[in-house]
Amino acid sequence: AAKGDMAPSRPSASFIDGIAEAAKAAQESVVLAKKIGNTSLAGAALCVVAQVQMANLQLEAATRATDEAMAIFRELADERNIASVMVIQADIHLVGGNTSKALNLIGKAIKIFQAQGDKRGEWVAMGVKEHIQGPEEEAQPLADQWSEAEWQMW
Repeated sequence: AAKGDMAPSRPSASFIDGIAEAAKAAQESVVLAKKIGNTSLAGAALCVVAQVQMANLQLEAATRATDEAMAIFRELADERNIASVMVIQADIHLVGGNTSKALNLIGKAIKIFQAQGDKRGEWVAMGVKEHIQGPEEEAQPLADQWSEAEWQMW
């Protein structure tokens, strides 16, 4: 498999059962957070819902969950969690095969984490970026790796 690609495989019955339980628990946590009026917790729970749905390759449902979480965090002006949602959205796009959109989102998330001074968030986002495009030294175009004199030798 190429960089960023997932090896095709058929999930086991235990995985399918486990993911169904995780999805149910995640959805229940969203309902509970909303019931008690904790909007931020509801947004965080929606992120878990999105990750579970992504693991089950339900990308449209995962996208809907991140869209709802993003709306919550934008309303709260919670920049760190906005960036965290972008990281999940980048993963969803990567799984869906849209590496360009994934890189765009992860780049925005990294900038937000840096502006917020969130080193852990930046580290996580950089890991996702590296997963998408490979290690930084591999990602450089050849023209940037060699001097003009070195190119002339060829």
